[in-house]
Amino acid sequence: MLFTLSEYHQLSNRKIIDRFALSGFDIFGIVFDQIKQSYKRLSTFKKNFMKTLVYFIIALLAVSCLKSGENTYYISTTGRVKITQSDIPDTVTQNMYAEIKLRAEESNACWSNLNFQLTQNNNFDYTLEAFGLFQSYGSCEPIKVVGDTTIAFKPTQTGIYKFHVLKSETESAVDTMIVVGPI
Repeated sequence: MLFTLSEYHQLSNRKIIDRFALSGFDIFGIVFDQIKQSYKRLSTFKKNFMKTLVYFIIALLAVSCLKSGENTYYISTTGRVKITQSDIPDTVTQNMYAEIKLRAEESNACWSNLNFQLTQNNNFDYTLEAFGLFQSYGSCEPIKVVGDTTIAFKPTQTGIYKFHVLKSETESAVDTMIVVGPI
């Protein structure tokens, strides 16, 4: 829109802004129509490109799971380990430390970082578990992996404490500890 100098002075600033805003809206509409038309023309190309990209990513993931030079897969997970031995004192004194000794074993060398966990279920009920890191490229040497620990347990109340020792995924044993008051 062209204005003469006299028309420009007669218009208020608001009218000039309204006229430019209206023309800006028209420009946006024209640009949006151009984008829609370009998208319609390129949609087939984009679809083919996306398919190729997805196939490339899948192939890359498949190759990255293989160890170089071998056709085996790598596995790394944390799992429960068998507790093969537990030594829980029969009787202890309140507010005195008692030693709970545990041993966990696994039958192959793919296991490492064996660790133990004591979980309090309620005031007098506890669970003892062992965990380890399992890492393999397909085969594991038949070497026994052993982990030992001693837990310093301090009972604060008198009574009978129950310890659920998880020997394996399906087997558990319950051991008790009687806590007596100080003499």
